Amino acid sequence: RKMGIFLALLVVLLATLYAPPASSQAATVGVHPDQLALYSGSEFSCKDGSAKISISQVNDNFCDCADGSDEPATSACGNSGGQFWCVNRGHHGKFLFASFVNDGVCDCCDGSDEDGSLATCTNKCEDVGKEIRRQLQRQIELHEAGHVKRADYAQRGAKFREGVKQRKTELDGLVASLDTRLSEMETRKTDLTKITDAQEAEKQAVKDAETAVVEAAAAAVAAQEQADKDAATQEAAAMGIHAAEDAAGSAAVDEVPPQQVQETVHEGQALDTGTEGVDLDEAATEDEAAVEDESASAEEEPKVEEEAKTPEQEALDVLKSEMRPLEDEKSKHTTEGDLAVKVLGWDFGPDDAFLALYDKCFSQQVQQYEYELCMFRTTAQKEGGSSQNLGKWGHWNSEGEAYSKMIYDNGGSCWNGPPRSMTVSLVCGEDEFLVSVQEPNKCVYEMEFMTPLACNLEAAQRARKELEDMGFPQ
Repeated sequence: RKMGIFLALLVVLLATLYAPPASSQAATVGVHPDQLALYSGSEFSCKDGSAKISISQVNDNFCDCADGSDEPATSACGNSGGQFWCVNRGHHGKFLFASFVNDGVCDCCDGSDEDGSLATCTNKCEDVGKEIRRQLQRQIELHEAGHVKRADYAQRGAKFREGVKQRKTELDGLVASLDTRLSEMETRKTDLTKITDAQEAEKQAVKDAETAVVEAAAAAVAAQEQADKDAATQEAAAMGIHAAEDAAGSAAVDEVPPQQVQETVHEGQALDTGTEGVDLDEAATEDEAAVEDESASAEEEPKVEEEAKTPEQEALDVLKSEMRPLEDEKSKHTTEGDLAVKVLGWDFGPDDAFLALYDKCFSQQVQQYEYELCMFRTTAQKEGGSSQNLGKWGHWNSEGEAYSKMIYDNGGSCWNGPPRSMTVSLVCGEDEFLVSVQEPNKCVYEMEFMTPLACNLEAAQRARKELEDMGFPQ
């Protein structure tokens, strides 16, 4: 280990001893292309304004500026903040702390940071940047092709909008026609209702009169029965007094032995009290039969004969049955018309290109769930026969690149969490495809959706610029 440390220090020492003279380091070495103007001319002003020096003092291996901006290609300023720009032709250029320059370690893929040291650095930028260049070239192709396709989407969107307008006009006409018919039928309905209401009131008056007569007769009968009962009670009381007197007067008569009385009762004969004998068994049988008759009578419900309807009532029933499907049809057309108004008011891009995707649905299976995206309508999570609403179409993103994210909100309720919502990020691609779905936070979902409508010439131009910076102009 000590030997390794020694060798590392030796390399640094040799790099310092054998660094090229100041005159061999051009003033623009290690300078970013955007800052070349600062290093041109006969004088150089430190970026922090601390000094102004001759251009010959730039990259002379002596730190003149407090911020180290005069020594981008040497490590003379140490950790003062100076930066060295790796050109890395064929790959991405990058900034490097100036203290890493000529330290014996190849930090830039083109090895430009070690031009003044003994380290041997091979230019690997072509190889390591190959995949990046391929991806950038692919992005250029996709964005340019998508831009061409967008014109077709815009034409379809314009056609769709015109179709929605025509359908709205058609629906307005249908609703107006139904309103006229229903208005006429409503007038007839009102007239018939007045007649049938009067008929019902007349019938009810007759029923009320009949009921009053019946109730009066029943009250009279009940009163007479009560009077008869009261008279019978008074007569029975009087007879009881006379019987008591007769019993007191015949005290001398021989008493009948109890045994004889009991035998007489068992033979079914009555005591001589001035009334006829009664058979107890026969009386009990008659009572049971009477109870059974009453039960059977109670079980039989009286049959209510359905009253015959008047011609006006029958006409009213027919009219209502005819109005019902017309009202349903009007409700259906009105709902569709309201949706048409909403759709026409939504933002489908400056050229209506996104309108071509309206209500088209795409899905992807993720483990046991099927996720569905219906453009500008709803998003859902399905499992078996159940479906969970993940959000309804709300609006476009308000931050970042315009028309790059679709916000679906006000989804199904989430236990101990916010209402479910979905953010759909659009990425450039050859065709429509649901790329991925994830749930980064509870009940907050994210989708990535590929479509040619996410492609644009600005993105293609940025990719071209990046290739140019890598040394591969298109």
